[in-house]
Amino acid sequence: MKAYENYKDSGLEWLGEVPESWTLDKIGSLYKMRNTKVSDRDYPPLSVTMKGVVPQLESAAKTDAHDDRKLVMAGDFAINSRSDRRGSCGISPMDGSVSLINTVLTPRNQMHPGYYDWLFHTVQFADEYYNCGHGIVDDLWTTRWQEMKKIIVPVPEYIEQSSISEYLDRVCGMIDRLCEETIKSIENLNEWKSAVIYEAVTGGMDSGRKYKDSAVEWIGEIPEKWNLTKIGRMCLVTKLAGFEYTNAMAANISDEGDVPIVRAQNVKMGRFLDTIKEFIPMDLSLQLSRCALDKKCLLMTFIGAGIGEVTIFDKVQRYHLAPNVAKIVINENMRKYISEEYLMYFLMSPAGQEEVNRIKKATAQPSLSMEKIRAMRIAVPDSMEEQDEIVSYLTEKCERIDALISEKQQLLLDLDEYKKAFIFECVTGKRKVV
Repeated sequence: MKAYENYKDSGLEWLGEVPESWTLDKIGSLYKMRNTKVSDRDYPPLSVTMKGVVPQLESAAKTDAHDDRKLVMAGDFAINSRSDRRGSCGISPMDGSVSLINTVLTPRNQMHPGYYDWLFHTVQFADEYYNCGHGIVDDLWTTRWQEMKKIIVPVPEYIEQSSISEYLDRVCGMIDRLCEETIKSIENLNEWKSAVIYEAVTGGMDSGRKYKDSAVEWIGEIPEKWNLTKIGRMCLVTKLAGFEYTNAMAANISDEGDVPIVRAQNVKMGRFLDTIKEFIPMDLSLQLSRCALDKKCLLMTFIGAGIGEVTIFDKVQRYHLAPNVAKIVINENMRKYISEEYLMYFLMSPAGQEEVNRIKKATAQPSLSMEKIRAMRIAVPDSMEEQDEIVSYLTEKCERIDALISEKQQLLLDLDEYKKAFIFECVTGKRKVV
Protein backbone atom coordinates (compact mmCIF):
# COMPACT_ATOMS: atom_id res chain seq x y z
CA MET A 1 0.00 0.00 0.00
CA LYS A 2 1.50 3.32 -1.06
CA ALA A 3 1.38 6.21 1.38
CA TYR A 4 2.22 9.91 1.50
CA GLU A 5 5.68 10.92 2.71
CA ASN A 6 4.51 13.02 5.65
CA TYR A 7 1.41 12.99 7.83
CA LYS A 8 0.00 15.21 10.54
CA ASP A 9 -2.42 14.53 13.37
CA SER A 10 -5.87 15.83 12.47
CA GLY A 11 -6.72 16.17 16.15
CA LEU A 12 -9.90 14.20 15.46
CA GLU A 13 -10.34 10.66 16.74
CA TRP A 14 -12.58 9.58 13.86
CA LEU A 15 -10.21 10.93 11.21
CA GLY A 16 -6.77 10.15 12.61
CA GLU A 17 -3.71 11.24 10.64
CA VAL A 18 -4.01 12.92 7.24
CA PRO A 19 -1.40 13.88 4.63
CA GLU A 20 0.55 16.97 5.65
CA SER A 21 -0.37 18.72 2.40
CA TRP A 22 -4.12 18.40 3.07
CA THR A 23 -6.10 21.08 4.87
CA LEU A 24 -8.98 20.65 7.29
CA ASP A 25 -12.16 22.69 7.40
CA LYS A 26 -15.69 22.68 8.77
CA ILE A 27 -18.49 21.35 6.61
CA GLY A 28 -20.17 24.74 6.99
CA SER A 29 -17.27 26.31 5.08
CA LEU A 30 -17.69 23.88 2.21
CA TYR A 31 -21.50 23.67 2.01
CA LYS A 32 -24.49 25.86 2.72
CA MET A 33 -27.91 24.53 3.53
CA ARG A 34 -30.68 24.61 0.95
CA ASN A 35 -33.93 24.93 2.90
CA THR A 36 -36.47 25.76 0.21
CA LYS A 37 -39.89 24.19 0.74
CA VAL A 38 -41.53 22.91 -2.45
CA SER A 39 -44.31 20.60 -3.63
CA ASP A 40 -43.75 17.15 -5.11
CA ARG A 41 -46.26 18.17 -7.76
CA ASP A 42 -43.68 20.62 -9.10
CA TYR A 43 -40.51 18.67 -8.25
CA PRO A 44 -40.53 14.87 -8.56
CA PRO A 45 -40.28 13.06 -5.21
CA LEU A 46 -36.89 11.48 -4.46
CA SER A 47 -35.73 9.10 -1.73
CA VAL A 48 -32.46 9.44 0.18
CA THR A 49 -31.15 5.89 0.61
CA MET A 50 -27.95 4.06 1.51
CA LYS A 51 -27.38 3.76 -2.24
CA GLY A 52 -27.77 7.49 -2.79
CA VAL A 53 -30.56 9.80 -3.96
CA VAL A 54 -32.98 7.92 -6.21
CA PRO A 55 -36.54 8.33 -7.54
CA GLN A 56 -38.97 7.79 -4.66
CA LEU A 57 -39.16 4.14 -3.65
CA GLU A 58 -42.49 2.33 -3.74
CA SER A 59 -41.84 1.28 -0.13
CA ALA A 60 -41.34 4.87 1.05
CA ALA A 61 -43.92 6.20 3.52
CA LYS A 62 -46.17 8.61 1.64
CA THR A 63 -48.45 11.33 2.97
CA ASP A 64 -50.96 13.75 1.52
CA ALA A 65 -48.75 16.67 2.54
CA HIS A 66 -47.48 17.22 -1.01
CA ASP A 67 -46.25 20.74 -0.23
CA ASP A 68 -44.12 19.73 2.78
CA ARG A 69 -41.01 18.79 0.81
CA LYS A 70 -37.47 20.17 0.45
CA LEU A 71 -35.98 21.25 -2.84
CA VAL A 72 -32.90 19.37 -3.99
CA MET A 73 -31.02 20.28 -7.16
CA ALA A 74 -28.69 18.16 -9.27
CA GLY A 75 -25.28 18.19 -7.56
CA ASP A 76 -26.70 18.88 -4.09
CA PHE A 77 -25.78 16.59 -1.23
CA ALA A 78 -28.66 15.20 0.87
CA ILE A 79 -28.38 13.25 4.11
CA ASN A 80 -31.08 11.80 6.38
CA SER A 81 -30.81 13.48 9.78
CA ARG A 82 -32.27 10.51 11.70
CA SER A 83 -29.94 7.91 13.24
CA ASP A 84 -32.28 5.06 12.31
CA ARG A 85 -31.46 5.90 8.67
CA ARG A 86 -27.70 5.80 9.23
CA GLY A 87 -25.75 5.90 5.97
CA SER A 88 -28.66 7.24 3.89
CA CYS A 89 -27.10 10.06 1.88
CA GLY A 90 -25.76 10.98 -1.54
CA ILE A 91 -25.30 13.44 -4.36
CA SER A 92 -28.54 14.04 -6.23
CA PRO A 93 -28.30 13.27 -9.96
CA MET A 94 -31.43 15.32 -10.69
CA ASP A 95 -33.69 18.13 -9.51
CA GLY A 96 -36.47 17.00 -7.22
CA SER A 97 -37.93 17.06 -3.72
CA VAL A 98 -37.11 15.08 -0.59
CA SER A 99 -38.66 14.56 2.82
CA LEU A 100 -38.22 17.33 5.40
CA ILE A 101 -36.25 14.90 7.59
CA ASN A 102 -33.30 15.28 5.19
CA THR A 103 -30.63 17.97 5.28
CA VAL A 104 -29.91 19.34 1.79
CA LEU A 105 -26.54 21.01 1.10
CA THR A 106 -25.22 22.88 -1.91
CA PRO A 107 -21.45 23.53 -2.44
CA ARG A 108 -20.10 27.00 -1.61
CA ASN A 109 -16.97 26.68 -3.75
CA GLN A 110 -15.45 24.38 -6.33
CA MET A 111 -15.18 20.85 -4.99
CA HIS A 112 -15.47 17.39 -6.42
CA PRO A 113 -18.85 16.08 -5.25
CA GLY A 114 -17.79 12.45 -5.77
CA TYR A 115 -14.98 12.71 -3.23
CA TYR A 116 -17.28 14.00 -0.48
CA ASP A 117 -19.95 11.50 -1.45
CA TRP A 118 -17.44 8.72 -0.71
CA LEU A 119 -16.27 10.42 2.50
CA PHE A 120 -19.79 10.95 3.85
CA HIS A 121 -20.64 7.29 3.19
CA THR A 122 -17.88 5.99 5.48
CA VAL A 123 -18.85 4.34 8.75
CA GLN A 124 -16.49 6.66 10.61
CA PHE A 125 -18.19 9.81 9.29
CA ALA A 126 -21.64 8.37 10.04
CA ASP A 127 -20.55 7.76 13.65
CA GLU A 128 -19.21 11.28 13.97
CA TYR A 129 -22.31 12.77 12.32
CA TYR A 130 -24.74 11.09 14.71
CA ASN A 131 -22.48 11.63 17.73
CA CYS A 132 -23.00 15.35 17.15
CA GLY A 133 -26.77 14.96 17.28
CA HIS A 134 -29.31 14.87 20.06
CA GLY A 135 -32.36 12.90 21.08
CA ILE A 136 -34.02 10.70 23.69
CA VAL A 137 -33.38 7.21 22.28
CA ASP A 138 -31.07 5.85 19.57
CA ASP A 139 -33.68 5.41 16.86
CA LEU A 140 -34.94 8.98 17.33
CA TRP A 141 -31.49 10.60 17.47
CA THR A 142 -31.31 13.57 15.09
CA THR A 143 -28.41 15.66 13.78
CA ARG A 144 -29.36 19.17 12.69
CA TRP A 145 -27.48 21.47 10.30
CA GLN A 146 -26.39 23.63 13.25
CA GLU A 147 -24.51 20.59 14.54
CA MET A 148 -23.42 19.10 11.23
CA LYS A 149 -21.79 22.29 9.92
CA LYS A 150 -19.25 22.24 12.77
CA ILE A 151 -17.87 18.82 11.82
CA ILE A 152 -14.31 19.07 10.50
CA VAL A 153 -13.44 17.13 7.34
CA PRO A 154 -10.31 16.78 5.15
CA VAL A 155 -9.90 19.06 2.12
CA PRO A 156 -7.42 17.72 -0.47
CA GLU A 157 -6.60 19.75 -3.58
CA TYR A 158 -9.38 19.57 -6.18
CA ILE A 159 -7.32 17.48 -8.60
CA GLU A 160 -6.63 15.00 -5.81
CA GLN A 161 -10.31 14.88 -4.85
CA SER A 162 -11.08 14.01 -8.46
CA SER A 163 -8.39 11.30 -8.60
CA ILE A 164 -9.61 9.69 -5.36
CA SER A 165 -13.22 9.73 -6.53
CA GLU A 166 -12.41 8.21 -9.93
CA TYR A 167 -10.16 5.57 -8.32
CA LEU A 168 -12.86 4.55 -5.84
CA ASP A 169 -15.48 4.46 -8.61
CA ARG A 170 -13.28 2.04 -10.53
CA VAL A 171 -12.08 -0.23 -7.70
CA CYS A 172 -15.36 -0.33 -5.77
CA GLY A 173 -17.16 -1.00 -9.04
CA MET A 174 -15.04 -4.14 -9.42
CA ILE A 175 -15.79 -5.17 -5.81
CA ASP A 176 -19.52 -4.58 -6.37
CA ARG A 177 -19.48 -6.72 -9.51
CA LEU A 178 -17.74 -9.51 -7.60
CA CYS A 179 -20.41 -9.22 -4.87
CA GLU A 180 -23.17 -9.38 -7.50
CA GLU A 181 -21.61 -12.52 -8.99
CA THR A 182 -21.32 -14.06 -5.53
CA ILE A 183 -24.95 -13.24 -4.70
CA LYS A 184 -26.04 -14.79 -8.02
CA SER A 185 -23.97 -17.87 -7.20
CA ILE A 186 -25.72 -18.16 -3.81
CA GLU A 187 -29.10 -17.86 -5.54
CA ASN A 188 -28.11 -20.64 -7.96
CA LEU A 189 -26.98 -22.87 -5.09
CA ASN A 190 -30.27 -22.30 -3.26
CA GLU A 191 -32.18 -23.13 -6.45
CA TRP A 192 -30.11 -26.29 -6.84
CA LYS A 193 -30.80 -27.25 -3.22
CA SER A 194 -34.55 -26.72 -3.71
CA ALA A 195 -34.51 -28.84 -6.87
CA VAL A 196 -32.61 -31.65 -5.12
CA ILE A 197 -35.11 -31.68 -2.24
CA TYR A 198 -38.14 -31.51 -4.56
CA GLU A 199 -36.95 -34.41 -6.71
CA ALA A 200 -36.30 -36.58 -3.64
CA VAL A 201 -39.56 -35.92 -1.77
CA THR A 202 -41.79 -36.29 -4.82
CA GLY A 203 -39.91 -38.98 -6.74
CA GLY A 204 -37.83 -40.95 -4.26
CA MET A 205 -34.48 -42.55 -5.01
CA ASP A 206 -35.58 -45.03 -7.71
CA SER A 207 -36.36 -43.36 -11.02
CA GLY A 208 -37.17 -46.62 -12.78
CA ARG A 209 -40.54 -47.33 -11.19
CA LYS A 210 -44.08 -46.38 -12.17
CA TYR A 211 -45.57 -43.00 -11.27
CA LYS A 212 -49.07 -41.64 -10.82
CA ASP A 213 -50.60 -38.17 -10.94
CA SER A 214 -50.89 -36.74 -7.42
CA ALA A 215 -53.75 -34.49 -8.63
CA VAL A 216 -51.93 -31.61 -6.89
CA GLU A 217 -50.40 -29.25 -9.44
CA TRP A 218 -47.38 -28.22 -7.35
CA ILE A 219 -46.56 -31.77 -6.26
CA GLY A 220 -46.89 -33.37 -9.71
CA GLU A 221 -46.32 -37.07 -10.25
CA ILE A 222 -45.32 -39.33 -7.35
CA PRO A 223 -44.34 -43.02 -7.19
CA GLU A 224 -47.32 -45.31 -7.70
CA LYS A 225 -47.18 -46.82 -4.19
CA TRP A 226 -46.73 -43.53 -2.35
CA ASN A 227 -49.62 -41.95 -0.47
CA LEU A 228 -50.96 -38.41 -0.59
CA THR A 229 -52.27 -37.23 2.75
CA LYS A 230 -52.73 -34.15 4.91
CA ILE A 231 -50.56 -33.04 7.82
CA GLY A 232 -53.56 -33.04 10.17
CA ARG A 233 -54.12 -36.77 9.62
CA MET A 234 -50.68 -37.59 10.93
CA CYS A 235 -49.77 -34.72 13.24
CA LEU A 236 -51.07 -32.49 16.02
CA VAL A 237 -50.68 -28.82 15.04
CA THR A 238 -50.91 -26.25 17.85
CA LYS A 239 -50.00 -22.67 18.70
CA LEU A 240 -50.01 -20.56 21.84
CA ALA A 241 -53.68 -20.02 22.56
CA GLY A 242 -56.04 -19.11 25.37
CA PHE A 243 -53.81 -17.10 27.69
CA GLU A 244 -51.24 -15.06 25.84
CA TYR A 245 -48.25 -13.69 27.67
CA THR A 246 -47.28 -10.12 26.96
CA ASN A 247 -43.82 -8.72 26.27
CA ALA A 248 -43.80 -7.44 29.85
CA MET A 249 -43.87 -11.06 31.05
CA ALA A 250 -40.71 -11.90 29.10
CA ALA A 251 -37.24 -10.98 30.36
CA ASN A 252 -33.93 -10.63 28.52
CA ILE A 253 -32.04 -11.99 31.51
CA SER A 254 -32.69 -15.47 32.86
CA ASP A 255 -33.08 -16.40 36.51
CA GLU A 256 -32.58 -19.98 37.61
CA GLY A 257 -35.49 -22.09 36.39
CA ASP A 258 -36.73 -19.62 33.77
CA VAL A 259 -37.77 -21.08 30.41
CA PRO A 260 -36.27 -19.76 27.12
CA ILE A 261 -38.75 -18.52 24.50
CA VAL A 262 -38.51 -19.71 20.89
CA ARG A 263 -39.50 -16.96 18.47
CA ALA A 264 -39.69 -16.84 14.67
CA GLN A 265 -36.10 -15.56 14.41
CA ASN A 266 -34.93 -18.86 15.90
CA VAL A 267 -36.68 -20.84 13.15
CA LYS A 268 -34.77 -20.91 9.87
CA MET A 269 -35.33 -23.22 6.94
CA GLY A 270 -33.96 -26.56 8.11
CA ARG A 271 -32.03 -25.01 11.01
CA PHE A 272 -32.84 -24.14 14.60
CA LEU A 273 -30.85 -21.09 15.70
CA ASP A 274 -30.31 -21.54 19.42
CA THR A 275 -29.76 -17.83 20.08
CA ILE A 276 -32.47 -17.41 22.68
CA LYS A 277 -32.70 -13.93 24.20
CA GLU A 278 -35.95 -13.99 26.13
CA PHE A 279 -37.28 -16.07 29.02
CA ILE A 280 -40.47 -16.54 31.04
CA PRO A 281 -40.86 -17.90 34.59
CA MET A 282 -41.31 -21.66 34.93
CA ASP A 283 -44.69 -21.30 36.71
CA LEU A 284 -46.06 -19.26 33.80
CA SER A 285 -44.70 -21.80 31.31
CA LEU A 286 -46.46 -24.58 33.22
CA GLN A 287 -49.76 -22.70 32.88
CA LEU A 288 -49.18 -22.73 29.13
CA SER A 289 -48.03 -26.34 29.00
CA ARG A 290 -49.88 -26.99 25.74
CA CYS A 291 -47.18 -25.04 23.96
CA ALA A 292 -44.17 -26.22 25.89
CA LEU A 293 -41.32 -27.57 23.79
CA ASP A 294 -40.02 -30.56 25.71
CA LYS A 295 -39.76 -33.27 23.04
CA LYS A 296 -38.88 -33.68 19.38
CA CYS A 297 -41.23 -31.85 17.01
CA LEU A 298 -41.35 -29.51 14.03
CA LEU A 299 -41.60 -25.76 14.33
CA MET A 300 -43.13 -23.56 11.63
CA THR A 301 -43.35 -19.77 11.50
CA PHE A 302 -46.95 -18.92 10.60
CA ILE A 303 -46.95 -15.10 10.83
CA GLY A 304 -44.85 -12.43 9.17
CA ALA A 305 -41.85 -12.28 6.84
CA GLY A 306 -40.52 -15.75 7.70
CA ILE A 307 -43.85 -17.46 7.09
CA GLY A 308 -43.46 -21.12 6.11
CA GLU A 309 -39.92 -21.51 7.47
CA VAL A 310 -39.67 -24.85 9.21
CA THR A 311 -37.14 -26.78 11.27
CA ILE A 312 -36.83 -29.65 13.73
CA PHE A 313 -36.73 -28.93 17.46
CA ASP A 314 -34.90 -31.62 19.43
CA LYS A 315 -33.63 -30.24 22.75
CA VAL A 316 -33.44 -31.88 26.16
CA GLN A 317 -34.11 -28.64 28.06
CA ARG A 318 -37.66 -27.30 28.23
CA TYR A 319 -38.37 -24.36 25.91
CA HIS A 320 -41.51 -22.30 25.38
CA LEU A 321 -43.31 -21.38 22.18
CA ALA A 322 -43.87 -17.77 21.10
CA PRO A 323 -47.23 -16.71 19.57
CA ASN A 324 -45.81 -16.60 16.00
CA VAL A 325 -44.53 -20.20 15.83
CA ALA A 326 -46.63 -23.36 15.40
CA LYS A 327 -45.71 -26.75 16.86
CA ILE A 328 -46.18 -29.85 14.70
CA VAL A 329 -46.02 -33.14 16.62
CA ILE A 330 -46.33 -36.51 14.88
CA ASN A 331 -49.04 -38.65 16.50
CA GLU A 332 -47.58 -41.70 18.24
CA ASN A 333 -49.62 -44.12 16.13
CA MET A 334 -48.27 -42.47 12.96
CA ARG A 335 -44.57 -42.68 13.73
CA LYS A 336 -44.29 -45.95 11.80
CA TYR A 337 -45.42 -44.07 8.67
CA ILE A 338 -43.51 -40.77 8.77
CA SER A 339 -40.50 -39.15 10.45
CA GLU A 340 -39.89 -35.56 11.49
CA GLU A 341 -36.89 -35.37 9.17
CA TYR A 342 -38.83 -36.44 6.08
CA LEU A 343 -41.73 -34.12 6.91
CA MET A 344 -39.32 -31.21 7.37
CA TYR A 345 -37.71 -31.80 3.97
CA PHE A 346 -41.11 -32.03 2.27
CA LEU A 347 -42.24 -28.75 3.82
CA MET A 348 -38.92 -27.15 2.82
CA SER A 349 -39.35 -28.27 -0.78
CA PRO A 350 -40.86 -26.09 -3.53
CA ALA A 351 -43.99 -28.28 -3.24
CA GLY A 352 -44.41 -27.46 0.45
CA GLN A 353 -43.53 -23.79 0.05
CA GLU A 354 -45.87 -23.39 -2.93
CA GLU A 355 -48.74 -24.63 -0.80
CA VAL A 356 -47.76 -22.16 1.95
CA ASN A 357 -47.92 -19.34 -0.59
CA ARG A 358 -51.33 -20.50 -1.81
CA ILE A 359 -52.99 -20.88 1.57
CA LYS A 360 -51.53 -17.94 3.48
CA LYS A 361 -53.79 -15.04 4.28
CA ALA A 362 -52.55 -12.15 2.13
CA THR A 363 -52.56 -9.12 4.44
CA ALA A 364 -50.00 -6.55 5.54
CA GLN A 365 -48.72 -9.31 7.83
CA PRO A 366 -49.35 -12.64 6.06
CA SER A 367 -50.41 -15.54 8.26
CA LEU A 368 -51.45 -19.20 8.27
CA SER A 369 -54.21 -20.61 10.39
CA MET A 370 -53.69 -23.91 12.20
CA GLU A 371 -56.54 -25.34 10.10
CA LYS A 372 -54.71 -24.38 6.90
CA ILE A 373 -51.49 -26.01 8.12
CA ARG A 374 -53.38 -29.19 9.04
CA ALA A 375 -54.89 -29.24 5.54
CA MET A 376 -51.51 -29.00 3.78
CA ARG A 377 -50.96 -31.99 1.50
CA ILE A 378 -47.82 -34.11 1.61
CA ALA A 379 -46.53 -37.06 -0.41
CA VAL A 380 -45.41 -39.93 1.84
CA PRO A 381 -43.28 -42.94 0.76
CA ASP A 382 -44.87 -46.31 1.44
CA SER A 383 -41.96 -47.49 3.63
CA MET A 384 -39.86 -46.00 6.42
CA GLU A 385 -36.80 -47.57 4.78
CA GLU A 386 -37.23 -45.35 1.74
CA GLN A 387 -37.92 -42.33 3.91
CA ASP A 388 -34.68 -42.99 5.80
CA GLU A 389 -32.83 -43.34 2.50
CA ILE A 390 -34.26 -40.03 1.25
CA VAL A 391 -33.43 -38.25 4.52
CA SER A 392 -29.88 -39.63 4.53
CA TYR A 393 -29.35 -38.55 0.93
CA LEU A 394 -30.79 -35.07 1.45
CA THR A 395 -28.89 -34.49 4.70
CA GLU A 396 -25.57 -35.28 3.03
CA LYS A 397 -26.40 -33.32 -0.13
CA CYS A 398 -27.79 -30.27 1.67
CA GLU A 399 -24.84 -30.13 4.06
CA ARG A 400 -22.47 -29.93 1.08
CA ILE A 401 -24.55 -27.24 -0.62
CA ASP A 402 -24.95 -25.29 2.65
CA ALA A 403 -21.18 -25.40 3.16
CA LEU A 404 -20.67 -23.82 -0.28
CA ILE A 405 -23.31 -21.19 0.49
CA SER A 406 -21.65 -20.40 3.84
CA GLU A 407 -18.30 -19.89 2.13
CA LYS A 408 -19.82 -17.46 -0.33
CA GLN A 409 -21.75 -15.64 2.41
CA GLN A 410 -18.48 -15.25 4.32
CA LEU A 411 -16.85 -13.90 1.15
CA LEU A 412 -19.59 -11.24 0.94
CA LEU A 413 -18.93 -10.23 4.55
CA ASP A 414 -15.18 -10.09 3.93
CA LEU A 415 -15.63 -8.02 0.77
CA ASP A 416 -17.94 -5.61 2.60
CA GLU A 417 -15.45 -5.12 5.42
CA TYR A 418 -12.57 -4.72 2.95
CA LYS A 419 -14.51 -2.20 0.87
CA LYS A 420 -15.37 -0.07 3.92
CA ALA A 421 -11.75 -0.04 5.12
CA PHE A 422 -10.45 0.61 1.60
CA ILE A 423 -12.75 3.62 1.08
CA PHE A 424 -11.80 5.15 4.43
CA GLU A 425 -8.08 4.73 3.74
CA CYS A 426 -8.43 6.48 0.36
CA VAL A 427 -10.61 9.42 1.43
CA THR A 428 -8.43 10.16 4.46
CA GLY A 429 -5.10 9.82 2.64
CA LYS A 430 -3.89 6.73 4.45
CA ARG A 431 -3.72 5.03 1.05
CA LYS A 432 -2.23 7.11 -1.75
CA VAL A 433 -4.13 7.02 -5.01
CA VAL A 434 -1.86 6.83 -8.05
